[in-house]
Amino acid sequence: MLLVLITVVVVTTAARIEFLNAEAGQVLPRREFRDDGGRVKWRQAPSNESRWRAILGPRDEEGKPLARELTEAERAQMTGDIRRWKAWNALRDIVSTWGLGQYLLVPAALAIGLSLLLGRRARGSVRLLGGAGVCIAIAAGVLMIHRAYSPSLGW
Repeated sequence: MLLVLITVVVVTTAARIEFLNAEAGQVLPRREFRDDGGRVKWRQAPSNESRWRAILGPRDEEGKPLARELTEAERAQMTGDIRRWKAWNALRDIVSTWGLGQYLLVPAALAIGLSLLLGRRARGSVRLLGGAGVCIAIAAGVLMIHRAYSPSLGW
């Protein structure tokens, strides 16, 4: 039963991270570095119209944001940027919590699955459960390492 619970958490977390990564524009693994060679800390992105206008919105000749209505093209650009930024923020949040938990849960699922799979007195259905747990743990571990959850945070 513990293997099933751990496996559900591992699969759900990995799937959520992959989905949000696609929505955010495939930002994992993050490979941004400072001039001194250290990693850039992953910060929250602005995710509303006023912040978009301040950063990327239309400007006057002096470079100050304009307070006019946005054109259709500008509004479409803003909507797409904000959608990506919200996914970016959600991805950052899940990687910094559940994603880091994967570093503990994946080896636990692998160990429990192997013990069920290789147990001497295990029945066929228990071995099947153990084998499924091992396969899922390996797949989630590959994603965790490939996407570099911990290094991507810039800690």
